[in-house]
Amino acid sequence: MLNLPGNTNFNPALPYVIKWDSTLNRIAGDVKAFVDDLRAIGWSQEHAWQIARHIACRLQHLGLQDAARKRRVDNGPWAGAVFLSSKDQVAQTVTEEKWIKAQGYIQDISDIFKNNPNSKISYKYLEQVRGFLCHLAMSYNILFSYFKGFHLTLTIHLDKRNEEGWKLTDNQWEMYLQDKFHRGKISTEEL
Repeated sequence: MLNLPGNTNFNPALPYVIKWDSTLNRIAGDVKAFVDDLRAIGWSQEHAWQIARHIACRLQHLGLQDAARKRRVDNGPWAGAVFLSSKDQVAQTVTEEKWIKAQGYIQDISDIFKNNPNSKISYKYLEQVRGFLCHLAMSYNILFSYFKGFHLTLTIHLDKRNEEGWKLTDNQWEMYLQDKFHRGKISTEEL
């Protein structure tokens, strides 16, 4: 249903485009898919739970499992973005806790290197930071340029990577090694 300014039934309290349940005369429930995760949307918490149960029954009938214990009322540790809307715009953000956590990670790494530039940081910890930054970059696209540098720095030591840290296929890796050998950068033993 379109709820646009100028329509005779325009209601400024409702979104411009909505799914409408004419039987109940209210916004209809919906299900949104995020990769392999389904989220129920309803006009009340009870309605959202009814939709989630209905979808779970259908999935289980098809042989797919549903873990009701994973349904949360709060934002959850890996809830995606938070969307805020006003009359003329929709803004995407994350919870304040996540933003503070990201700042803490960056400050922690910065402090370690300020105190001792030759410090070694746990690879597992850096992978954890990378995962969280990737999660934030889904809400803040500008972070991707910084995230790429962080990722390449973290993975440059892994096998089949060029000088910049980019992963190479088996054929690319073979050609890369042959090129280094012909330029005298590596010896026969290193091949």
